[in-house]
Amino acid sequence: MPTTILGLPPSHLPLLLHLLIETPASLSFLLRPESQLPLLSRTTSSTSSKPSTKPSTKITSREATEARLILSNLGGLLLSVNLVVTYLLFFGLNGGKGIPQEVRAREEVVRGVTGWLSVYHLFPLWRAWRRMQMQMGMGLARGRREGAKEGGGEGKGKGKGDDGVDETGKTLGGPTVHFAVHALVGGLMGAVGLGVVG
Repeated sequence: MPTTILGLPPSHLPLLLHLLIETPASLSFLLRPESQLPLLSRTTSSTSSKPSTKPSTKITSREATEARLILSNLGGLLLSVNLVVTYLLFFGLNGGKGIPQEVRAREEVVRGVTGWLSVYHLFPLWRAWRRMQMQMGMGLARGRREGAKEGGGEGKGKGKGDDGVDETGKTLGGPTVHFAVHALVGGLMGAVGLGVVG
């Protein structure tokens, strides 16, 4: 069987990619939940001394805590999945002791787990798509507002300040990067799961 990076067979590379992209994501959800949710972003990053003229959605301290807890649960889920993937890649299937299996049986386990994990990537892919659509809508609305102002007006830069703009667009590369990465990794994982690759 040919080996590639870290001595892993080609069919294991999507799992390695999954591990590499989801580890920073899990840490982001666990350690900086406000970077993932626009409402939390606005409540924790309001540093402007000027009052905003735009209506803003206020959330209570309890609601913010609940949102952070939900995001922590997601971070914990991602972290636990990453631990399963780490086990499969480096301990259970590649030289792990106490697992007397044939190589073919091992590959079936990897193929099955990889295929089912590809389903997960549909959800961040959908989230990224919706966020890109919302950003396009906000950009169009902002352009109309600025075009309607007399004299061009003075404004803050795009996506800066406490003007109700979603500050989460920069997290881990933003929605366009998320979309591309999850499409690539999810597609590769699905291909391995279906037996097209590996």
